[in-house]
Amino acid sequence: MNAFGIEIEERPFLVGAFRDVTERRQAEQQLKEERLQLQLYLDNSPSITVVFEAGGTIRRINRRGCTLLGYEADEIVGRNWYRDFVPESARSAVEAWFESCFQDGSGRREQIDTPVLTRNGEQRSVVWRNEIIDGGHS
Repeated sequence: MNAFGIEIEERPFLVGAFRDVTERRQAEQQLKEERLQLQLYLDNSPSITVVFEAGGTIRRINRRGCTLLGYEADEIVGRNWYRDFVPESARSAVEAWFESCFQDGSGRREQIDTPVLTRNGEQRSVVWRNEIIDGGHS
């Protein structure tokens, strides 16, 4: 709502401009519910699921991934996958492989075995199967 005062014939009036936001609020609620449903699906998957963008910024991770790494989701999301969860000795090779998937848009559906670092510094080996998705917005 926007409002401003005016005078007409020396009498004060308030003029208000209103906008119906019902549809926008309904769409926002639906999007929120869909995101919660997606997280529920991810969290009940027996596989580790990590969603990250080109450059390695993590956007989503499921419960199984959190358990493997030893962190809560809010400690992982927003961090850089390569820098924070790949051992330094393998970092450049892993980053180059994943970034090439983004560049050619294929997602390279073949599997790759890479090391990951847990919170306690343990190195684990994971086999990846990638899929490039275009979600538009996070």
